[in-house]
Amino acid sequence: MRSAEQGVVFLGEQDGPPERDLKAKLSEFFVRHGTVHAAYLAIVQYPGSNAHHVAVCMKATAADDPALAQEVGSAFRALFGGHEHLDILFLKGLQEA
Repeated sequence: MRSAEQGVVFLGEQDGPPERDLKAKLSEFFVRHGTVHAAYLAIVQYPGSNAHHVAVCMKATAADDPALAQEVGSAFRALFGGHEHLDILFLKGLQEA
């Protein structure tokens, strides 16, 4: 879990049949949780790196919410297993635009 630092490049949406399953599961959770205002499954690139990463990017009431991040991680592992990796970013200010 991390707050999205300045310089993160959002390259596009991560989409496909398994990703749609994850999005549906997370959407249901976010409605129940009530503190997530927007969320995106995106391909991101961090400053100083050429690597691309898949991340759930959330605009939530709290700037960082470890319990929320744990739930998102659990939902991801249930669908993809522990061998896959998902970054969890909390968006701030203009990053949501």
